[in-house]
Amino acid sequence: MMYRMGWDFAISALPYGQKWRTYRRTFHQMFHANAVLKYRPVQLSKIRDLLRNFEEDPKDFREHLRM
Repeated sequence: MMYRMGWDFAISALPYGQKWRTYRRTFHQMFHANAVLKYRPVQLSKIRDLLRNFEEDPKDFREHLRM
């Protein structure tokens, strides 16, 4: 069912095997506790952008959140 919805990339939808191990290894390399620290500068920049947008145009908050 998951494959029909285009979710063949989802680790939880894959049967255990070589493809699962490859995806799991890649996921771990990108998202383990120390690896995510490299994303911090981008996260902080986007948070600042979001807060600036809220301040400049609070009525359009839903559009700002889509960012």
